Amino acid sequence: MKHHPGIIPVSAAKALERLGFYGLRSILLLYMVNGSLQMTHSQASKIYGIFITALGFMPLLGGLLSDFVMGSRLTAIIGCFIQAFGCLLFLVPNTYFLYAALSLLALGQGLSTPAMMSQVSLLYKDRPKYIDAGMNIFYVTINLGALLSPIIIGYMGETFGYHYGFICAALCATAAAGILLASGQMLRDLPFRPNFSLPATKSGSLHHPAIIIGFILLFIAQPVYWYFFSNVSFSQTMLLENHTFSNGTMPRMSWYYNAESIVIMGLGIFMALVWTFINISSLLKLMIGFLIYALGCSVLVMANDNMSDFSILTTVIGFIFIQALSEIFIAPIAMAFIARHAPARFNGLILSSFLVSTYLVNAVIAWFIPGTYDTTHSYHFLVFGLVLAFFAFIFLVLFLVNRNNDTTQPDNINTPKSAA
Repeated sequence: MKHHPGIIPVSAAKALERLGFYGLRSILLLYMVNGSLQMTHSQASKIYGIFITALGFMPLLGGLLSDFVMGSRLTAIIGCFIQAFGCLLFLVPNTYFLYAALSLLALGQGLSTPAMMSQVSLLYKDRPKYIDAGMNIFYVTINLGALLSPIIIGYMGETFGYHYGFICAALCATAAAGILLASGQMLRDLPFRPNFSLPATKSGSLHHPAIIIGFILLFIAQPVYWYFFSNVSFSQTMLLENHTFSNGTMPRMSWYYNAESIVIMGLGIFMALVWTFINISSLLKLMIGFLIYALGCSVLVMANDNMSDFSILTTVIGFIFIQALSEIFIAPIAMAFIARHAPARFNGLILSSFLVSTYLVNAVIAWFIPGTYDTTHSYHFLVFGLVLAFFAFIFLVLFLVNRNNDTTQPDNINTPKSAA
């Protein structure tokens, strides 16, 4: 069997956890302002900002607990239960309970997110050829949960009452923990012990210089990609919002994000199948992903809200596909690359650091280069394209260097016969 059977329960648990978390976030600000708390927009935004900051750093705790205290499986289970309890605390209409609920939600996220990524990594340590495809499956389920969250929990909260949305979010997190608990046979390779106690043979493969450089580069390149991604997504929504079609209608912004998630899932499933049977270096995949987005950003230099209806729709729909395609070649592959080459004993800590790097790099860029969200300056897209093209060039060089070292396995890892 090419894929580890454990990818099924871990991915299902992640989909449910994301469904609950993103669903709760979709009604959180509305609850704080329009619910029983009756906060001002300013108060709610400040509290929400602190919550988002906590989410950015909490994964480090989850990584430490996975590696040195409880192991990735138990850490994820406890994180989901903490998240569920935090969701239930929102049922009490009190400011102090709100703070406690947000704290537990951030803590639960910090434990479960890197721990579930670490589980995928450990499941594929003995079959590294297929971790790119496995991480794609995992990534598709994340997007599935994110897509359904406002449809199910958001609608339930706004239609029947916010407390129903909170209860539903708690049930999703509890179900995620239950799946990880009940899948003992499928997750037998994930014992309830610290990752640090794993055999030294699962030591990773940070030996070849090209791999080490690529490993370090991803801690900068992917966060920069996500920062540009956010800017470009904002520009596309503004392009739609500022344009009135000839029949007098204005597009709904929600369809842009829903369409993107649907395309990502379709491409993700297709590429997971492709990469299961076709062996391509992760470095080459990353190069393709950065190059695709670089070319897309360069094309956007010519986009403006004075274009015809057909040109606007063609630009936006075309770029949704470009964004989704680049994301599938970058996000899950970057996680797989880090997971494949990180030592199993420090898997959780390294993956959590990778998650935190995205938050830190985005914060640094926003601090030192303000105004990048100003879509009136199209030269921003040209700069984005040049930076991403530079990253693509570096990954191409690393691929060529590493290919000469070993052309039989992806990224210089020998796969045991039992994994085929």
